[in-house]
Amino acid sequence: MTCEELIKRGREAAAMTQEQLAERLGVSRQAVGKWESGKAKPTAEKQKVLSEVLNIPPEAWAAAAAEEAAEREAPAVRSARCWRRWTVALAVLLCLSLTAQAVTLWYFLRSAPAAEEEEEGQQEGQTLPADTSYMFPERLELAAEPIEGFGNMDLGPGDPEALEEAEKKGTAETVFMEQFPDSSWLQIVRANPIKENNTVFYEVYASYLRSISDDQMVLLGRLIGYNHYVGDGLDDTTYVENVLGYDCWKISLSCGAACVVSWYFAADADTGTVRLLLDVSGSGVATEYDVDADGEKEVVTGFGLPMGWTIYDTTASGLCVAYTLDQDGYGTVPITFSPEEGFVVTDDVGTVMARYLLEENCLKRQPALSFSLRDYPDAAGTELTFLTDAGPADGKDPDAIIENGTVRITHRQQALLALQALYDLTGLKLETALCAAGKDGVAFYTEDKENCFYSVTWGKPYGGEGFLSGFTITWKEEEDWSPLAFSQACHLPNSITAPEQWLKNTCQENLSRFCDDEIVTVAPDPQERYEKDRYVAYRADGCYYSARLLETDTGYALAAFYGPYPALDTVEN
Repeated sequence: MTCEELIKRGREAAAMTQEQLAERLGVSRQAVGKWESGKAKPTAEKQKVLSEVLNIPPEAWAAAAAEEAAEREAPAVRSARCWRRWTVALAVLLCLSLTAQAVTLWYFLRSAPAAEEEEEGQQEGQTLPADTSYMFPERLELAAEPIEGFGNMDLGPGDPEALEEAEKKGTAETVFMEQFPDSSWLQIVRANPIKENNTVFYEVYASYLRSISDDQMVLLGRLIGYNHYVGDGLDDTTYVENVLGYDCWKISLSCGAACVVSWYFAADADTGTVRLLLDVSGSGVATEYDVDADGEKEVVTGFGLPMGWTIYDTTASGLCVAYTLDQDGYGTVPITFSPEEGFVVTDDVGTVMARYLLEENCLKRQPALSFSLRDYPDAAGTELTFLTDAGPADGKDPDAIIENGTVRITHRQQALLALQALYDLTGLKLETALCAAGKDGVAFYTEDKENCFYSVTWGKPYGGEGFLSGFTITWKEEEDWSPLAFSQACHLPNSITAPEQWLKNTCQENLSRFCDDEIVTVAPDPQERYEKDRYVAYRADGCYYSARLLETDTGYALAAFYGPYPALDTVEN
């Protein structure tokens, strides 16, 4: 039994109407209606109250959630059969070059049986991207090997006397010297040059100074046990934060035709002592990325052709483990890695088709998120014209997939999501619309292309890069050129007259795309930073949304809504 079935059957068994149940719970009838239709879910607190009012066992909610999850996973079972049918075809693709393989794979995937939402999109004259992630294995097993000495590894001993002699002769040169924040200075020195075949090679040493005025250098050791070409400097010197539990200086140096070694140094906050945490080698400079989505960056290196990967991560006990993916065993999965996207499978134009995260000694495929006509049913029929010289327009193909690490979405879909949100607020369906779309959001213009009457800033949940999600509406009563009149505004029952209560209910019922959390308290702006019609809607954690309300003859109308903002130091409820 699903969540919506639990509520509806419980209400009917209790012989209650939606209005009666809403009154018992302190919510609107529309909220109950959305719960029973599956358009929204009650919060955990509301589930507790529902259990009491409708005599629903508390454990029934978990069972309902499990059933819904199983229903969502059902397509994956069907897709597994599809994967087996196409194994032979993918094996043939393996024999092609990497470029040809990616191109062929893309066309192959496009020819696969269309998903239900794709067929639905074609009926509306739209082409929507199909979810093809099921074509790739759910798990990519990794070899695991502990790294001994992590946190305080040894460098080569080098020859301190040879280094001192080089300094006396003037053949020692500092190629890097930077400070750890509020701590010691890390120094990299090349010395004793040897010329071979028109190339100069050096010994390379690492040391540190407790202060810039300290003449006593503490030698950590020699980076490599033999001479290296340093050129005009090092391959990479970057200060990286929150990697493997430390803030570090990363020093990278080529040590062969196809090998780069990266060393990670950290300073003790109390003593200033500098330690070598980890050194790794690969085909290029090591990269830091949160591969397991735990909020802490891991170290990733690539090697070989086809490219394999090693991920360095720490366990709860502090042990560092190297997880290795050898691509020789996954030739049909052209997995790639980038600091912006992590481990992904892409087609020939860079569209992400599957995404993997580090979980339980494997790379596990993550659910592919996308948007379909079901997400904007009241806006799907709007004919959109995209402007390239207005507002946030970036000139990109409106049907090209935007990949920001979270969702698969296009500018056209962003615009339709924005129009659906407008419909939820106003009941207005536009036959045509002029819009400008960019990385931050979408703006809608009047026919003269001069005035923007509705703009939406999308955050990462909808593929945008806006700092805060939200929208601004210009009403006709404010500017006569606007097509939006107060009569079209969403008005709750006249019995609700207080603006605070009106805004709270509007957040819960009409702003699901911008406010996914339950609002606890609504109050006028406590700091009076804005005009008097500004209100803030607080979440339980103290974070809040900012809204500008306009009072009309028939009720209130929203002119702007943005958030969530971080919690205020002092909140007056």
